[in-house]
Formats: sequence, structure tokens, C-alpha cells
Amino acid sequence: IRSGVLKSALPENASDDQIKQWREENGIPESPDKYDVGLPDGLAINEHDKSLVDGFLKSAHGANMAPDQVKQTMAWYFTEQQRQIDARAEADAQYKRAGEDDLRQEWGGEFRQNINLIGGMLDSAPVGVKDNLLNARLADGSLLGDNPHVLRYLTGVARELNPMGTVVPGAGVNSVSAIESEISALEKRMGTDRAAYF
Repeated sequence: IRSGVLKSALPENASDDQIKQWREENGIPESPDKYDVGLPDGLAINEHDKSLVDGFLKSAHGANMAPDQVKQTMAWYFTEQQRQIDARAEADAQYKRAGEDDLRQEWGGEFRQNINLIGGMLDSAPVGVKDNLLNARLADGSLLGDNPHVLRYLTGVARELNPMGTVVPGAGVNSVSAIESEISALEKRMGTDRAAYF
């Protein structure tokens, strides 16, 4: 008792004055915003998390949590949150690499052209559509914009909307003559080698 290690319990149905006095004796701040939530280096509370932290501090204060308990809980939460963010970024990178490897094998030298076709098509959409679409997450948590099946589909749509984008003219040849040349070659093949054409 003399050392102050033994603390008195808060009486049941305590009055506001009793609660205030008990909190002072036990080092609990007078209001939720007085808690010191000092986080480990590199971690900070952003605007998105502020309402969550304020809600937690209000609940912690109502439960008379000690300052060191609050500080430890906050440190664990933000450390774990950062760990999950880092893990997701690594998973995203692995998924993107695997998808690109799959499409590079399938598309060969047309890989970059197809990706550019998708980008060009989505650039024509209203502001925000491209970013929202490509950064949307599927049910498994992966990014829609890195899904090979989605990219195949978008490439097909882009080619239908802009057939000129699929013809790569030679040096000094404009796209109209390149298309005419492509049509001539196809018509010739259709007339001379139907099996190959089909």
C-alpha cells in the first residue's frame, strides 16, 4: 500500500467525481484525446484511420484502460496493418509477374502492342474509369487489371473498336495504305488458299 503498487478498485455505480479521482490515482487521462498513442518509428495515423482511432480511444477511456495498454494496442494495430499492406503489395507483384509471363508466352511479340491497345481504349473513357477498373479487386483479392483473362477480353474489345491499331505499318507507310495492303493480302489468300484463310 505504501509503495502505491496496490490500487483501489473503482466502486460500483461510482459518481463522476469518484471516477475522476480514481482515474487520477491510476494515471488514466481525464479524456480520450489525452492518451499518448506514440507509434513506433515509420508509422503514423492518417486521415483514413483517424475516426477509427478516435472511436477506439473513446472506448478504451470508457473501459478505463491504462495508458501503456492503449499505447501497446495502438502499436500492434498499426504494425499489423503495415504488415498486411506489405504482404498485399508483394502478392500483387507476384500475381502481375505470373500473368505477364502467361500472356508473353501466348502473345509473343504482340504483348506490348496489346497492352498499349488496352491502355489507349481505356484512355478514351471518362476520367477515373481506367484507374477504377484496373485497380478494382476481384473476390480473391487480386487486381482486375492484372488478370490475364480480363486482359485477353479487353484486347479483343480494343481490336474491335480500333482495327487500325492492330496494323503496324512499315517505315514511311501511312495507316490507310497499310490497311489496304492487309485487306488485299487477305482477299488474295481467300481466293487462292481457302483452307489456310479459314
